[in-house]
Amino acid sequence: MDGFSNFDFVLWGFLATLVVSALIVVTKPYHRKLSLDDMDGVQKFHSTPTPRIGGVALLAGLVVTWLSQTGETKALFGWVFLAVSPVLAFGLAEDITNKISVKVRLVATLSAGVLFVLLTGSSIEKVYVWWFDFLLANPVFSIAFTAFAIASATNALNIIDGFHGLASGTVLLMLASICIVAWGADDVVLFNITLSILAVTGGFFVVNFPFGKLFLGDGGAYTLGFLVAALTVLIPARNPEISPWISPLILSYPLTELVVSISRKIRRKGHHPGQPDSFHLHMLVHKFYAHRLPEKLQAESIRHALTSLTLWIFPISSLILVSLSGFTADFAIRSIIGIFIGYLIIYFLAQRKNLD
Repeated sequence: MDGFSNFDFVLWGFLATLVVSALIVVTKPYHRKLSLDDMDGVQKFHSTPTPRIGGVALLAGLVVTWLSQTGETKALFGWVFLAVSPVLAFGLAEDITNKISVKVRLVATLSAGVLFVLLTGSSIEKVYVWWFDFLLANPVFSIAFTAFAIASATNALNIIDGFHGLASGTVLLMLASICIVAWGADDVVLFNITLSILAVTGGFFVVNFPFGKLFLGDGGAYTLGFLVAALTVLIPARNPEISPWISPLILSYPLTELVVSISRKIRRKGHHPGQPDSFHLHMLVHKFYAHRLPEKLQAESIRHALTSLTLWIFPISSLILVSLSGFTADFAIRSIIGIFIGYLIIYFLAQRKNLD
């Protein structure tokens, strides 16, 4: 029977992920040829070869926490878990082989989004903008838009995965926001599923922050991004009294990073939107700390930790605003705009600081 009283699955999910994460780190010498992240590239800021197969630990935790559940929670979580499997599989394949192109991973993410809609029967059907709701009334358009929205959020989370704890910490805060919404809506099933994923993410976070002993990799980042995005689709689909605008508020930090990144790359002559660069906000903030910290504090883990702590201000803001929103559209839309403006202010300040 589903309920708020039995949270054994939280403990088992956390411990399973933590144990497997620790085992990956301890056994690094035996799988280094397959698992270690290289240090070449504009988005590489670590100085020690590190396993990037955190997705394996997440997989273990998700399986264990799913097996520990019962009733409708287990059934719905099973469908979500099945839907995310292409994302996890292709992400891990890239982590191990470095041969899965961005286009292939994007197709896998879009396909997983379609699979999620077909398995759960949940999609984005209303945003309360009359002309767009007219389009969403068409089931084919609704499915396509939902898959696109999930894929966008999934890739947005992967973009911010660059420093110890930044992506996983952001996911923990976004999941906490979803828990608040599910609790307020008295949606026990959604609350339990979200708490499960939060526990699994927490098991990885302990190993990842602040010393970065294990990285999410594409498999882990895409998986967590997809799961959070899927949960935000389930919020209004299961609870029509909750404004669908609460979902982009929860996802506001990674989505803002995605929008700003695409806009910046389009404006750069000869630069493709899918091509990596070193001008993301988290990179600018990291460079600021690298330049300004005293020599005795130049340890890589300190700069990584300070970068993540600084940028968690965005998902923390979303968490606070969600809790104050009353789950209404007007408040959520104003909050999204406020976070977007705040992001731009910090972005331009970080640019100027690095030019000084």
